[in-house]
Amino acid sequence: MSDGVKDIKYPGRRYEATVPDTLDLVERAELAINGLGGTIDPDLDYQSYFNISYATRRPVMQHHAADTTCDPKFAESFPMMRIMCGSERYREVEDGQRTALLGRIRDGLYWNLADPRRPWRCSYNPAFDRAQKDEDLANPGGNGRMLRALVTWREVDGDPGWITSSANCSAA
Repeated sequence: MSDGVKDIKYPGRRYEATVPDTLDLVERAELAINGLGGTIDPDLDYQSYFNISYATRRPVMQHHAADTTCDPKFAESFPMMRIMCGSERYREVEDGQRTALLGRIRDGLYWNLADPRRPWRCSYNPAFDRAQKDEDLANPGGNGRMLRALVTWREVDGDPGWITSSANCSAA
């Protein structure tokens, strides 16, 4: 103890170990692509599953209202992982998701579109859920994430049209 301040004793034990001095980023990126592509639902406009539980007797994946907000996170991550490892696994899922995400941009905003197949669309806010209206909504978080995905696609592709033309996107 010094100056009246008690030293903290941290539990556990210390030991020396020999470990690799490198991390195989290629292998980690391949695992990440598997995690990204394997948790996207092509049958529901390529939305990602938000609630995933592997620590159960039978793994469970469920959709959640945050799916639409988090989908651009997956879209931003796919190109980065591909650059790291070169894998083409889940390429059709990535392409399908990108098309679906661009279809959610209307009037320059990224929208969480009302869809009867998605009754959980507002489940993150129980008060709003009780008064849920059948209307599209856009939130700042989802729009910010979508902007990052657009910038990533532009950086990978080199075409500045990703930024200028995406503001004019609309679903068919």
